[in-house]
This record gives sequence, C-alpha cells and structure tokens, in this order.
Amino acid sequence: MLCGKLEQDDTFRKLAHATQVATGIRIDQGNRAVWVKGARIVLTGQSYDLLCYLSTHANHLCTRRDLVEQVFRQQYDEMDGSQVSRLNTAIRRLREKIEDDPSQPRYLLTEPGGGYRLVLQEGM
Repeated sequence: MLCGKLEQDDTFRKLAHATQVATGIRIDQGNRAVWVKGARIVLTGQSYDLLCYLSTHANHLCTRRDLVEQVFRQQYDEMDGSQVSRLNTAIRRLREKIEDDPSQPRYLLTEPGGGYRLVLQEGM
C-alpha cells in the first residue's frame, strides 16, 4: 500500500526517473537486479558484488586493495600476480556488461596507479 502511494506521488516518480537517467545504471539490491540505460542486464556472483561495492563508493577512488579485500575477501598482496589478474578480469567482464564500448569506458574508469572509480553522474 505504501509503495502504491509512493508511485502515485509525482515527486517520487520524478526523483526515480531522474536518478535512472542521470546515472545510467540502476541497482535493485533487494532483487539482485541491474539495469543499464533502462535495459535489464544479468550480473551474477563476482560481477554483481563488484558493481555493488563500486556503487556504494560511487565517484570515489576504490583501490585495488579495497576491491581485493572487500569483494574477493582475500588479504591483499601487491606481489600476488593472481590477484592482479583476477581483478583485471573481473573489471573487464563488468565493463563488457555495463559499457557501450568497454575499451572506452564511461562508467567504470581506471585511475592509473590508484585503482578504479565508478562514475554515476555526468561530468564527474
């Protein structure tokens, strides 16, 4: 009943629409559902977890250490080539799902020497 009232509220509809249009990515964590530019995409396991972590830190730098420890649940070791490879693969696979052109990312940016940043607002 409350959801029905919220949907009828013009302010709520405008806010929900603006958020979707401004970000291009919408995540419904309750239903583990993701939309990119209004189209539902399937993300499972590690890709979904990675996107959720990045989205909770949207527009902020997420270091490799952050991602390995928080998403992969491993102690970070910068000398461990398998961690680097696993993270690079996870980022590539996520870009393939959310970006129009994964080689020219718009949302999931690499910060050289720093890590990654999920940009959810235009111009940031």
